[in-house]
Amino acid sequence: MLALLKVALFAQIAGEILASTQEHSIFGHKWYSSDTDFTGKPSKRDGYEFEWRVPYEHLENNGFVTHFDGVKLEVGTRHKWVMGWNSYGMMTKSCPVRKYDGKIPVEYDCYDSKNYLKGDCSVQVGCTRDTGDFRVVLADSHGQKQNRDGFGTLENHAITGKWQGVEWRFNPHADKNFQRPANLPEKQVPMPIHPMFKNGPDDFDFFSTKFGHREIIKDTCTDYFKGNFGAPQNQDVSFSLEMEKLNSKQLLVAIEINGNRKQYIETFWSEKMMPTTIDTFAITEPNKRGYRYLKIWDPKNAHGHKEDWDKILKEGKATLNLPSASAAAKKASEIREKYEKSSDFKRRKSLADKYKKEKIDPKRKQDAAACKKKQLLFLMATHEWLHQNF
Repeated sequence: MLALLKVALFAQIAGEILASTQEHSIFGHKWYSSDTDFTGKPSKRDGYEFEWRVPYEHLENNGFVTHFDGVKLEVGTRHKWVMGWNSYGMMTKSCPVRKYDGKIPVEYDCYDSKNYLKGDCSVQVGCTRDTGDFRVVLADSHGQKQNRDGFGTLENHAITGKWQGVEWRFNPHADKNFQRPANLPEKQVPMPIHPMFKNGPDDFDFFSTKFGHREIIKDTCTDYFKGNFGAPQNQDVSFSLEMEKLNSKQLLVAIEINGNRKQYIETFWSEKMMPTTIDTFAITEPNKRGYRYLKIWDPKNAHGHKEDWDKILKEGKATLNLPSASAAAKKASEIREKYEKSSDFKRRKSLADKYKKEKIDPKRKQDAAACKKKQLLFLMATHEWLHQNF
C-alpha cells in the first residue's frame, strides 16, 4: 500500500516538474464595457492597468472584456497570466469585527450559530456570500470578440456563446479557511472559490447563473473549493491564472491571489470543448456587495494603488450610485424574464438537466468513492510508516 502511495505521489510531482511554464499578460489592448449605464466608466482601462470605482448596484453580469494576442495551448506547456490586484469595500457598521490591525478591520465574525449572516455582513467583502464576489473568465473566443462599449450582457449567447475555457468565481478578501456549512438556511448559498466549465456547445453561456457544472463534492480529495483567498483589503497583492492542456480532454486550471493557489483538473465530455487558443479575459462583480474599488495591472509596466485608510474609514457606508443604473437594471430584468420563457432557454435547460443526471451525478459518486479509497490508503501508509519508525 505504501509503495502504491509513493508511486502516485511521485507521478503527481513529476507532472508538475515536467511542464514548462510560460508567462503572459492580458494587458496592452482595449477594454470594453458591456453597458456603461451599469458599470460606469473606469478611470483607467487601456494600456497596462485597469482601475474601476465599483458602483453599488446589482450589475446583472454586466462587466468588462479585453482581447489579447492568442496563446496556443499545447500538451507539456503551462501558461500563466500574471497581474497585480488591489480591491477594497465599504466599512460596515454592524458586521462584528473579530480582529483589528490597529484601527483597520482585518477579520470578521460573519455567521451566527444558525449560519445566518449577522448585521450587515451581507455587504461586507470580508465575508462569504452568494456565488462569488468576482467572476473572471479566461477563454478562447473563437473569433467572438467585442470592439465597442455597450455590446450587451456577458451572459448573452450572441456575445459569449462560442467562448471556451474556464470561469472562476471567488471572494478575494473572505476567510481562506471558510468551509461551506452542511446545514444552510433557505436562500443562503455562500460558495467558496470554484471554477465552472461548459458541459457542451448547447450549455448556458459564461457568467450565466444556470450554466456549467460546479464540482462541489462532499469529502472530495481536492481542496480548491475550501476557503477563499483572505487577501488584505487596500493592499497590492499578486494575482495569476494558469492553464495547461494535459491531453485532448483534460485541462488543468489554477488561480492564485496573494500566494494562495487553487488548482483543478477538468475532464471534458468531448474533445470539442477543449479551448485551443486563449485570447480573452472578462470580469464582473455582479452580486451587489460592498465593493468600492478594484485595480488590476501588468506588474512589469504599471504600479498598484494605496488609498488612505482614514479616508476609507471615514466614508463608512457611503456608496457610489449611478443615476442610470436603476433604469438599466429594470431593462435587464425584463430581458432576462422574457428569455427564460423562450424555447431556446427551455431547450438549454433540458439539456443541462439531462447532462447533470447522466454525467455529473455519477461522476460525483465516483469521485467520492475514489476519495475515500485514497484517504484509506493514506491512513494505512501513515500507520505503516509510524510502525516502522517508532
